[in-house]
Amino acid sequence: SWYGSRQAPPDIGLEPARIAEIMGEELRGLGPPAFPVALQPLVVPPESFAELLSATAGLVALLRKAVRNAAADRDGRIEALGIDRADCPFFVADEDFELRHCADMARADVVIAADGPKFIEINVSGAVGGPADMHAYHQGWRRIAGQAGRPPFAGADIWAPLAALVKRTCAELGAAPSAVIVDHLSEVDPTNTPRTMQLQVDGLGAHGVRARHLDPAGLLTGIGHPGPLREPLGLAEFDLADARAAGCDLSPVRTALDAGFVAIPSQTSWLLHSKKTLAALSEGQPWMSPGERELAGRYLPWTRTVADRPV
Repeated sequence: SWYGSRQAPPDIGLEPARIAEIMGEELRGLGPPAFPVALQPLVVPPESFAELLSATAGLVALLRKAVRNAAADRDGRIEALGIDRADCPFFVADEDFELRHCADMARADVVIAADGPKFIEINVSGAVGGPADMHAYHQGWRRIAGQAGRPPFAGADIWAPLAALVKRTCAELGAAPSAVIVDHLSEVDPTNTPRTMQLQVDGLGAHGVRARHLDPAGLLTGIGHPGPLREPLGLAEFDLADARAAGCDLSPVRTALDAGFVAIPSQTSWLLHSKKTLAALSEGQPWMSPGERELAGRYLPWTRTVADRPV
């Protein structure tokens, strides 16, 4: 079984009330969970966890390649994928940067079928949500294991790869490793909280990256515009639709980009996010290698774009 040989959830070794207390402490200030929080972790064999990570990385790389091959330039790609330009107002002129950083962050939605993982959606942007929550869950279960006198469950450090990404990008820009987390705090999205931002700042700081949060309204003043920018790199964690619903003015972001500020993931990430891109991979494209076809066939459910054509 993909879930391993275990037939019952692992015995935690603490009373449910104490587990709930610890998890409540770790999740405090992160906004209400979208779903009920289980008092037992979902535990899978290491090889199954590794498969999720490697398959996600492979599919995201393939989505990026599909966007590059959709047309010769940005306008052609937007037209080929039927993208509404109003949904992607933050392109920068440097097309190489756009393509290089369009797949920097992703979150996959996966179901486990009879033959293993199937990827039904891959959210590719900086507004995927979840890093702070994932960190809090891991911290909570480490505490629980420690109090129960048991070895902790293995997991991934969410901040290490993010810090590595920031360092690589800052090296491209010839800047010290630092980043501005660009996102708004509002009641429309109660998961965006001061503690959510602080966990990211602290997590990146632990890996040698100086980070701070700026609301779009304070972005220009915060980075020193007008004038030489104090920090050239932002983590674009806002969702355009949520920001609009909250009445958040994102025009300062556009002004900052025009002044030389760059944000990752790049706006081209919105093209990877399109379900049409996923459908193109499921259908198969002339440029796909046998290995790429096998990857798509193994992990994507049968998906097609509905059109006036045989499918």
